[in-house]
Amino acid sequence: MSKEEATWLIIKGLGLYLLLNAFMALPDLITAISTAYAYSNILSSVSSLASSESGKYGEMLRQLNDAYTGAYKNILLGPVIRIVLYSAVGIYLLKGGGFLFRLLNRQPNKSDIS
Repeated sequence: MSKEEATWLIIKGLGLYLLLNAFMALPDLITAISTAYAYSNILSSVSSLASSESGKYGEMLRQLNDAYTGAYKNILLGPVIRIVLYSAVGIYLLKGGGFLFRLLNRQPNKSDIS
């Protein structure tokens, strides 16, 4: 096996590995979507209670509402970024990965070494 064939094999294997990781992140995305849906239901209940209550209890509900709002917006971000990046790089590598192939197979000039 020549160096070029080994490089192609490594590039294709890495692309397949990244695509498999993107598919394995799909259950995380489904879980994040259902969790965000549950948080949105909780938020609608809490916000209606917070608007009707006054005093210390109402302030506590407003703080809880703010905390849940910040949390459920960030839940979806991780799996979506992982799926998009892994699948984009995986597809690029499976389609050829020309830049990476040329980079790995570049022969240095004799003048660069000395």
